Amino acid sequence: MNPVILTNMCMLQKNDGRILALHKNSPDYPGVTFPGGHIEPGESLIESVRREVYEETGLHIGKAMIRGIYDWSLPENGRYIVFLFSSTDFSGTLCASDEGSLEWVTEEEFLSLPLAQGMETVVRMMHDPQLSECFYDPDNGTETLL
Repeated sequence: MNPVILTNMCMLQKNDGRILALHKNSPDYPGVTFPGGHIEPGESLIESVRREVYEETGLHIGKAMIRGIYDWSLPENGRYIVFLFSSTDFSGTLCASDEGSLEWVTEEEFLSLPLAQGMETVVRMMHDPQLSECFYDPDNGTETLL
C-alpha cells in the first residue's frame, strides 16, 4: 500500500484584510504558516479544517472555501496532500496553542515574515482562481502550478 497523508490549512481573513499568521514551534515545519493539520479517519475535509483551526486558534469557522491543493511525493510512492482553504466567516476569542503564537498581519507583512516552505505559493493560490494545484518535487525543489 502506498502511504497517503491528508492535511489541511486555512487562511483566515478579517474584514479589514488582515490575515492570521501562525508562528510554528515545530522543528519539522518551522516558520510562519496558516493554521491547519491532519485529517482524522472518518472526518470530512470541512470538519477537519474547522477542528484544526479551533484547536490552534480558539476560533470557530463557519463557511470555508477550498482554494486548491498543495502536494508532493513521499518515499515508496507515497503522497502528502494539503487541502487549502480560506475563510472570512469565523467567531470566538483568539487563543494561541502549543503549535505557536498568532498575530493578525497584512498580507504584505505576512510575506515579509520568515515563512515556512511553500507559503509564498500558498498565498498566491489563495487569490488566483486559475490555480488549483501546486505539485512540489522534493528531489529538485521545484513547484509546478496547475
